[in-house]
Amino acid sequence: MPVDSDLLGSVGLRLESVIFSDGDYTLSRVDYRGRKLIAEISSASGTYQHRWPVAEGLILPVSARDLPEQRKLLLFDTGDTVFLCETIQEFGRMSVPQAVEITKMVIGVVSNLQAAGMICGYLGPEMFVSSASSVTMLAGRRGIPDSHFTAPEVHSSRPSDPRSDVAAVGTFFFRLIAGTDNRERQLHVWQELDPSVRIAIQDMSAPSPVNRPSSLKAVRSILDGLVSEGTVETKVEPAGEQTGFVKPVKTDKPSSDHRKLWWIIGSVAVIALAVAAFLSSGLPPDTITDNEPVAGEEETDGGQEETVSPWVDSVATEETAESDTEIPIVDSARMWISNCSGTPGVETEFRAGAVRDYSWVYLLTGTTLRDSSLILARRSDPCIPLADCPLGQAVYQIADTSFAVKPVDLTILLGTDLNYAGINGGFLHEPTAPAGTLFVDVVNHGIQFSLEGMGAATWTASKIDGKACNIQNTEWLIKVSDIRDADRFSEEIGIPELLEETLFLFRAANVQAGSLEV
Repeated sequence: MPVDSDLLGSVGLRLESVIFSDGDYTLSRVDYRGRKLIAEISSASGTYQHRWPVAEGLILPVSARDLPEQRKLLLFDTGDTVFLCETIQEFGRMSVPQAVEITKMVIGVVSNLQAAGMICGYLGPEMFVSSASSVTMLAGRRGIPDSHFTAPEVHSSRPSDPRSDVAAVGTFFFRLIAGTDNRERQLHVWQELDPSVRIAIQDMSAPSPVNRPSSLKAVRSILDGLVSEGTVETKVEPAGEQTGFVKPVKTDKPSSDHRKLWWIIGSVAVIALAVAAFLSSGLPPDTITDNEPVAGEEETDGGQEETVSPWVDSVATEETAESDTEIPIVDSARMWISNCSGTPGVETEFRAGAVRDYSWVYLLTGTTLRDSSLILARRSDPCIPLADCPLGQAVYQIADTSFAVKPVDLTILLGTDLNYAGINGGFLHEPTAPAGTLFVDVVNHGIQFSLEGMGAATWTASKIDGKACNIQNTEWLIKVSDIRDADRFSEEIGIPELLEETLFLFRAANVQAGSLEV
């Protein structure tokens, strides 16, 4: 949309220069009675960020008004700054170290927005102004353009996944390095880049959120690694016109369909009015087995009864790198957040808020509605109280006063191989003098029939809760922490709603929990 100087003049503005133009969106430098301002003109339709939150790093408009032909005008006072798109236009492409520094500043602003509950989905050089030591973002109506640089899952809709911002950061980073949106020239730059830079951009801008880095914090670490490894300085070239983006290089990175299931066995679960999550501290991964579940006598005071609902018989798996015990919990923990509130989007708000610093966070939707929030924290050593270990301390920092917090040593995922009401009566007995307590949560993964008039998870919990077992000549009390239906299937999590075999999930270091497989 060409900038109409007469239109600007009709509202008392004098056009000085056009900064950026893309379809119905333009940025211009204007003069208003001697005051230098930025005029943003956009269409009244489209997908935009609404109700910008209060966050550090934003430039808010000083004036707004409607224009003829369904257009909007916002005025900004950006002071003595220049837009990044102007810098690129004048000086050309940036070196990788320069682009890393700028992108890290942008990540700081976008992280503040995520903490306030907003996800962008698109980030362009025309949205940011730079000074000598900082980058700030125009809180305008650039919104979600129909562009190769927009995260593919958010075209024509407002973004809800924080990893959409990861993709937006990836394409933004490349545009700084390329210095142009011209496809042919981008391809030329792409071929010159160091392989580590290409792989980093490819991972960030992967078409599926599942294959991207899990958070902006993880992206920052990747960018820091590019600088520490050393990169080749790039030549300065003038910018070209906007056209498209390059195809990423191929790597040997396996697809999600070929990854292993055991990444998910972590350590903290949050099941909530809002959420359910599994966090892993930096301890060894859990073990998965396929034995029949344990059973005995007595009734449970666990969570709500599971319902009977349809199940999806499909599976995809995911792999994770092994954790190092020195890695902080926020970098090594696996968190599984399940929205059990019945209100769409609550899990995304929680992910962008209370747990925004955690690198490995996965969003699901629960099938069992909850009236209150619950965190299940998976222990590696049942002899240590949860509150006394780093994982427990992290959990209590996440939880507010409305959250219940319970430890878990073993999760039983009930499969359809449990086809009759039978128990291993020889293993369980009435407690006499237990040395400690082993906590178990039970999840129904697709059993549609009832057992003795109860849902499968409720029945199983009733048979083991309050019973005792002897492990390595020590008596342990078994306590059920929670019962529920499986979450709706998520390709990223990789555990199907319908399991043909019963699985046990526990930490490999938790010998006592492993012994409950009997």
